[in-house]
Amino acid sequence: MFKKLFSVLAAALLITSCGSKSAADADYISVMVDNSKMWSLLDVDNGKMVFTDEFFAPATNVVNNAFFVQNDDGTFDLYTIENTKNKLNRDSYTFVTNFSPDGFAIVRVKTEPWQIVDTKGQVVATLDKKLGVASGFGPDGLAMIYNTEKQFGYIDTHGQTVIKPRYINATPFSDGIAIVVTRQENGKNFFEAIDKTGTALFKGNTGQYSDITPFENGYCFAVEGDHIVLLDKTGKKVISVNEGTSLRNLSVNKDKIIYSDKEFYGVKDLTGKIVIRAKYPSLRFLGDGNLLAVNSNGRVGVVDTNDEIVIPFEYDRLEYLAADRYLTTSGSVIILINKEGKEVCDQAFSQVVNRSESANLAALVAVLSSSNNKSSSYESVESNTFDFSEIQSKLQELISEELTGDDSVTDEITADYTESASSESTILSLTGTFGKYPVTVSLRIKGSDVTGSYYYTKSGSGSPITLEGFMTDPTQMTVSEMVGGQPTGSWNLSLLYQSDNRISASGKMINSKGKEFDIQLSGTCSN
Repeated sequence: MFKKLFSVLAAALLITSCGSKSAADADYISVMVDNSKMWSLLDVDNGKMVFTDEFFAPATNVVNNAFFVQNDDGTFDLYTIENTKNKLNRDSYTFVTNFSPDGFAIVRVKTEPWQIVDTKGQVVATLDKKLGVASGFGPDGLAMIYNTEKQFGYIDTHGQTVIKPRYINATPFSDGIAIVVTRQENGKNFFEAIDKTGTALFKGNTGQYSDITPFENGYCFAVEGDHIVLLDKTGKKVISVNEGTSLRNLSVNKDKIIYSDKEFYGVKDLTGKIVIRAKYPSLRFLGDGNLLAVNSNGRVGVVDTNDEIVIPFEYDRLEYLAADRYLTTSGSVIILINKEGKEVCDQAFSQVVNRSESANLAALVAVLSSSNNKSSSYESVESNTFDFSEIQSKLQELISEELTGDDSVTDEITADYTESASSESTILSLTGTFGKYPVTVSLRIKGSDVTGSYYYTKSGSGSPITLEGFMTDPTQMTVSEMVGGQPTGSWNLSLLYQSDNRISASGKMINSKGKEFDIQLSGTCSN
């Protein structure tokens, strides 16, 4: 088995890609209407329901009116907006990816070879049984594969190998470029930035750049020594962005970049001129070119690149869906509003899942680790920040099992998830510490979904922080914490079930500035 994906490099590639990507527009989102226990589909543009109370699980992304939905046994079926009663596929899928923007997904039936299907459920291609799949298709139209030698390459939506497996490790394509590791030597990983033909655009190693992000709008960020630089597609340094080594939340949009002064975020242009002083605890580009910001009081609003207020800082939560469409909370429910703050839907929701993002790095584990990937596997990447070290470890384990033909462990994992998928919710009531700070935590586990909240005990329950995530196996969970709709940290927890419904949990929490805290919790679990 290979070491952690790219070793030092990969952790940065996978983690920072989640924080750096700007919000993409959503056409449809899955919603649970208030007081309902079933999922509906909302047309974001007109604020009307496409269908109501139709499924017991949220849909994946919708392309050409087609989408996947998970069944109680953890399998998936394919439906269309026009016909939600009859599935298009004959055999239910044990694994699926999101549809690519042009309507192709990778699926699997039990342990048969991987297949590519279109939005009609027609099989476009069946992959060689000696090949495994490590991601879905992104906007660039390529997916990652690996062979029996554990080398990575890429296929197109017709199943043709466009870049033969030859790399020690690799990332999905982003902005027409992937980062691949070609060799390891003297403790360093040597990598290349390649185009879709496999041609190297530039080369580097982890001695030169300890961390690097995927490309976005023609540029990427890299850690060089004790500061961060911006590189173009030829590897040329454009500017020195800021001091420090944390790549979290840095982003590029046209000729503007989000930078950090280690504590707050602001905006510079490509000459390094400061456009917005670093004064916001959180800042993120939106699909319309504006920025979602959190001010020093923890209130959320939207500003333009001149720091003019577009939406006042009046919200506890504000999530961008598309131009002039946002989600916010009103009391205990979620509502859809426009930038004037007016409701544009006559329904309120208890839960919302946005799976519109087709290129999602969480598919690295979603495709391989569990048949029950209905939750975080398809959340939009901008709303999730994971510590991918555990995901990498699980991916490595499963790749090794598949390539050696040993399905016993994979079957066992699938059985665990299938059993938990149909079970009732488990409630964890916990107290303990993050570092030296006492906290009170409540978590709800249903299938692989994890939701909940926590608050700092001394501050009281009036300031809860939202938690969302998933179980990577029956005793491990990965969750993201959110404040005002913005990610503020990620957790990895190991659970130890004891007698008399007692449970303890330990792990790590990494906040948005990259600082790490030990987690020690104990309490009770109940159904």
